[in-house]
Amino acid sequence: MHYLHEQQYYVDLYDLQTIEECLDYYWAIKDGFAKDRKKFKKFSDDEFKKEAHKCTSYAVNIIKIERYRRKAETIKKWMDKDKRTQELYDNAVSRLGYIRDG
Repeated sequence: MHYLHEQQYYVDLYDLQTIEECLDYYWAIKDGFAKDRKKFKKFSDDEFKKEAHKCTSYAVNIIKIERYRRKAETIKKWMDKDKRTQELYDNAVSRLGYIRDG
């Protein structure tokens, strides 16, 4: 069984999770603004879209910054965990072979 992967696997996984989280927040905020459109009567449709985009972009940028700050640490934790799991599996399999042979 293969638990530990190349580092790029973890980088790609982290980046994919970042994209998914950003999209979740983007659409939640954008949908929230759309539901409350009546409260923003003074804005034309174009102005409203522009301001809503500013807010969603700002929020998503904060998420990206925070995820970037934690990226190396998180990937290291994932790799360390998978390395320990791989070592346990490898040692168990080699011990099983030793018991059979011995």
